Amino acid sequence: MLTFTPVGQVNGVFDIFFYEPSHGTFTHAQPLSGHTLERDIDDYVIAISRNGPGQILRFFTIENQDFTFQFEINPYAPGSPPPGREFTCDISAVSSEVGSENERKGATPEDVEWLSDYCILEPPIDREPRNIELLERAVETDRVPTDTLFYCRLDDNTHIVTISRVPGGMKYEYGRIGTDSVELALEQPLEQVQVVTEDDNGQSRFGEIRFTSGPYSYIASYRYDLFDTNGKLLPSGPDRARANPTFRRSLMVTKDGDRANPVFARDCLIAHSYDAILASERE
Repeated sequence: MLTFTPVGQVNGVFDIFFYEPSHGTFTHAQPLSGHTLERDIDDYVIAISRNGPGQILRFFTIENQDFTFQFEINPYAPGSPPPGREFTCDISAVSSEVGSENERKGATPEDVEWLSDYCILEPPIDREPRNIELLERAVETDRVPTDTLFYCRLDDNTHIVTISRVPGGMKYEYGRIGTDSVELALEQPLEQVQVVTEDDNGQSRFGEIRFTSGPYSYIASYRYDLFDTNGKLLPSGPDRARANPTFRRSLMVTKDGDRANPVFARDCLIAHSYDAILASERE
């Protein structure tokens, strides 16, 4: 998961979070500064930052769910520019970035000839650029809008459901992953949307958001048990819900309130889902 926070007019800070499926948690990697991230064909991650008319390129490798600085190309390094070029093309294993990066030393690759493409503003037409654009893969990327209360990638891995706050109400959207098309959208005022949280006699907990349209109800929910079959307390705190083996999120569509025979029912992929039902109820 990646977020970008603008700093100034051009550059900003990229915060990257690596997902750890065995624990159901995210690890916050070292933030990278710049305006663009790219991946080189040798699997370097390149953070590009604008500094005046020139750009500084910093190359990182990914190790243990974090970024390790290797080297940078700094157009403002001391020295004379090569003939016909405006900037120098200094390749250094010491970062010039202000802050902790100043003390971090990487490793300059032995063969630096392949880096020359990055020093030429317009590479020859017959030379293929080495950088690879970091394109999203729809099967891996989740776009969770601001003010989202419930996000669910259904376990068929083809559709998503998003419930979000809108002025004066909530919006329910159901659509196919990787497209901008919405197959079903419902927007209703708060008083028409039912938000329920329950403690089932101290044995389990569940919450749901329910939209109703005609005879149909669209129910997004979570549920987990408090105890295992031996009566042992299961982890259930807000930051450990995914560690509870009984925890699940799901979507159900019913007609005429018949939950025993739903029109549609699917679980969410836990690693690709989110809910803030309790927070919504408190508000």
